[in-house]
Amino acid sequence: MTHASQIVNQLEYVEETTEGTFPTNPTMVFLANVAKWTPKLTQDKDIYRRHGSEDPYKFVFGRQVFESTLEFGITNSTFIKYGISAVGGGAGSIDKALSIGFSFKLNGTTNFITMTRSRIKSIKISGAASKPSLNVTVTLTHDNISTPSVTDYIGSGTHATPDTTALWSMADGGASPVSWNASGIPCEEINVTITRETGDKWILGSKKMAFSGTSFQRDIKGDITVEYVSTTLETDAKANTSRTLAWVLKATTCTITFTGAYAIDLTDRSVDADAKEGIPEKWGFGATAVSIT
Repeated sequence: MTHASQIVNQLEYVEETTEGTFPTNPTMVFLANVAKWTPKLTQDKDIYRRHGSEDPYKFVFGRQVFESTLEFGITNSTFIKYGISAVGGGAGSIDKALSIGFSFKLNGTTNFITMTRSRIKSIKISGAASKPSLNVTVTLTHDNISTPSVTDYIGSGTHATPDTTALWSMADGGASPVSWNASGIPCEEINVTITRETGDKWILGSKKMAFSGTSFQRDIKGDITVEYVSTTLETDAKANTSRTLAWVLKATTCTITFTGAYAIDLTDRSVDADAKEGIPEKWGFGATAVSIT
């Protein structure tokens, strides 16, 4: 039986020199303190039937689509920048495809898995006053997730050293870490999602992905829940006034800034006679650009 506690080398990555090819003898970089990794393989198929039988005659298989989902806490912003930063940023941005790997005990023997031509398809970052940790969920596309093998992918390279620094918490952004139009707001919860369209392409002759663009489109949205002590968000929403929304994840270290941000949908402002607290309001927002430091 294989269990998550039997991970040997935690998830690590390296930027690819040739897209789709795991670099030779690489120096790997620690990805994150991953709590959950979920791989997915979806295959195009035609189910052929022929006269004279109620059962399928043949299965014909086509494209193989590989994705994986990661859930983790944050200790630095290095990896999440691949999902947030705009195209054109070069190294450290979505411009670069990644090779990802890790190892684990399979029936007592160390096996290695690699994921090539990896890019972040979507990233969600969540923070709430009721939850100590900041949480990240990332969905990646790959041209392949390898079958476990006893051959170490680094050759004579170097595996990454796990990051043992403290996970970022809801309190690390300092007082009023969320601001609207440069003014702090009493935010109870914030969720942001950045989705990338990488234009993955397949061509005749291969079931594997042949091309992956850096990023053709970037969609930016989220929601914030704040104490209802001001009409600012409502006024801006009704007037369709864009502002700058900023979230300090780690004081002096990391801030996500949404420019051209619009409060769009009021999804909750329940006035409950049984409530033992103030009135919260929840707004969905969208933005025309996002950056991270």
